[in-house]
Amino acid sequence: MEEKSKLISMHDVPFAGDIVQTLGLGDDVYVVMKPLCEKIGMDWRSQLKHIRRDPLLGQLVATMKAQGEDGKSHDMIVLPFYTVCAWLAHLHITRHKEGVRAKLLAYQRYAVEVLGSKAQKAEGGAS
Repeated sequence: MEEKSKLISMHDVPFAGDIVQTLGLGDDVYVVMKPLCEKIGMDWRSQLKHIRRDPLLGQLVATMKAQGEDGKSHDMIVLPFYTVCAWLAHLHITRHKEGVRAKLLAYQRYAVEVLGSKAQKAEGGAS
């Protein structure tokens, strides 16, 4: 797992009716994964194992230091923002508890809609 050592602050980004915590490093945006998993209702430790084992996500997961709400510096596990769709697509709804399924489906649907919208705009701009 790559470690990003620059101290940076958090940003809140709207996502599927929730707020997702992100970290910015230059022009790159990273999603803080633990609070995202917890918002959906998934077990963070099992998701971290899943991410690390994944051939794509395992290469992209990183640790970044950021100032938390308590004013202290914390190590945070992150994925590049553009990979959240890939991570969500790997999650099979039927493998999760009933209470998690609706939220997970809403996140997956939102990610697909955003990705589809951007793809349509790109195609329309290329014509």
